[in-house]
Amino acid sequence: MKTLVLSLLIALVAFTGNVSAQTVAQPALAVGQHVRVPGEIYSLPDLLDRTAGRVSPKAVERYGSAEKYLKETLNSRRGKALEAVASHTVNTRMKATGQATRWVPTSVLGQPHHAADILEVDTSTGKVLRRIQAKSGSPKTIINALSDPKYRGMHFLTDAETYRALERELKRKVYLSRYRGIPLSPEYARLKQALEQGRVMSKLPCGAPLPKKRHLEKVVSKHVRRCWSRASKHLGRHASVSGSAKVRATASPMPKRPRVKGTASARAGRVRPRVSSAADDALGVLGRAGRMAKQLGRALERVAGPVGVAVEIGTGGLEVYNTEKVYREGRITHKQRLQRHAQTAGRAAGGAAGAWAGAKAGGVTGAAIGSFFGPIGTAIGGGVGAIVGGIGGAWAGEKAGEAVAGSIVR
Repeated sequence: MKTLVLSLLIALVAFTGNVSAQTVAQPALAVGQHVRVPGEIYSLPDLLDRTAGRVSPKAVERYGSAEKYLKETLNSRRGKALEAVASHTVNTRMKATGQATRWVPTSVLGQPHHAADILEVDTSTGKVLRRIQAKSGSPKTIINALSDPKYRGMHFLTDAETYRALERELKRKVYLSRYRGIPLSPEYARLKQALEQGRVMSKLPCGAPLPKKRHLEKVVSKHVRRCWSRASKHLGRHASVSGSAKVRATASPMPKRPRVKGTASARAGRVRPRVSSAADDALGVLGRAGRMAKQLGRALERVAGPVGVAVEIGTGGLEVYNTEKVYREGRITHKQRLQRHAQTAGRAAGGAAGAWAGAKAGGVTGAAIGSFFGPIGTAIGGGVGAIVGGIGGAWAGEKAGEAVAGSIVR
């Protein structure tokens, strides 16, 4: 009898071992297997609830604020948000174009701890086409996952920034290996092969670009705050979980302002004079007008000098032409021709310098005089002063240049 019982126990253990070995050799949700695909397309909030998870009331009590909780869990939830955002994008576009391919997160199928994060399934047959692992973070996470036996045969999904960083890092490693004359390291050789074969996705199968980190972080932030509000209400607290509402409810009322003692004139001296809204508007308009007038005056001042210089150059050129014309007609001698050219050059040089300096000085003086009449007076005075100063400076410069040039030639 004992021998029979022992034999039955040995047979039972052997049968259990064979079943376990078959289960390990044929993992669940493998490529080629059939799964039950949800009939409807989940909304993004529903997918986030199943992939990124919700906020428990214990987390609300432990962290005390949504900001602190978000800071602690952002990195881990960003990868889960990548699963939800990518699946929702692919399913929405595939349905709109009439295609049967769908992305189903394994958490939706009740296996959140499966090695694969997403299954690409043919809805017409329920057959698993490929398994996808989602990684959002540094490029090193993708490089390490490519050599991990747990992810053998899977495709990899990441965010746009991480994918570009992988390409840049691979180019750098390939350049260094060629420069040094050494083969590419095994991990980067696997990365190169995965990028060439498309195992690391450059875009979603529906043609949409990869999600960006900033978008994923916004999605996570919105999801966490929504779940935090729900958990806070479950605890009987207000939506504001920072504790400010509780502090306002328990705080003592604000004390009244003490009355100022003294005479009426003393109290009036401590009170800030109040200006009517009409006066505020008038002062604002006056200030803007003053700034515009100041800029206009400076513009006229800058223009007056160059205009005077241009006028002097043009006038000098005309005088040179007239002198040459009279000389060719024989009406003046060669010495008189040289004297006229020297005087013309002196007038042009002196007039140009005088116009520039006069415009500057005239602009400053005119602006100072016009300031007595308000901002508009400052602009008008500066502009008129610049023009008058330029004319006066040009005239004085002409006389001085002409006299100096004439004395030199003589």
